[in-house]
Amino acid sequence: MKKIIFTSIAIFLFSGIVYCQTDTTQVDPVNEMTKMLGAKISMEVDSQLYNVIQGNFYISEKSQAMIMAMLIPESYEKSKEKLLEDVKKKNVVIKDAGEFEANGKKIFFKTGEMKEKGENMIVELYAVEATKENTIFITGVYLPKDKKRFANSAKKAASTAKLESAK
Repeated sequence: MKKIIFTSIAIFLFSGIVYCQTDTTQVDPVNEMTKMLGAKISMEVDSQLYNVIQGNFYISEKSQAMIMAMLIPESYEKSKEKLLEDVKKKNVVIKDAGEFEANGKKIFFKTGEMKEKGENMIVELYAVEATKENTIFITGVYLPKDKKRFANSAKKAASTAKLESAK
């Protein structure tokens, strides 16, 4: 099960690196990652399911599932475009995608299945409109056999996510 955690973190960090460039300027990736991971994002996550909490990382007791959140320094529309491009580059078979609104905020999502080192994982990706210049990016990952238990966790987190402050 630890493979799911390490793979998820790799997906998360790789996705974040995609956002470290703007259309016209190059920025310091280390500084940008620090800002993205250091942002205080509040969201509803079931502490009975995800009892290991480290900043914006929520991990289940036996490392069966995780939810991760970070702040992307781009508008919701640009983040949505990059999420579409980024998913195409990965070994993810998209099962569902779309957009909905929760608590007055737009949320774009993609869910799919990914095979990594012989193990299938369900990946849920959400881009949540935070401010005019920032988007909250949430990733949920769990094994297909645990779908009944973890399926709606990342969606609930995305639906309730809000930016508290950025460091």
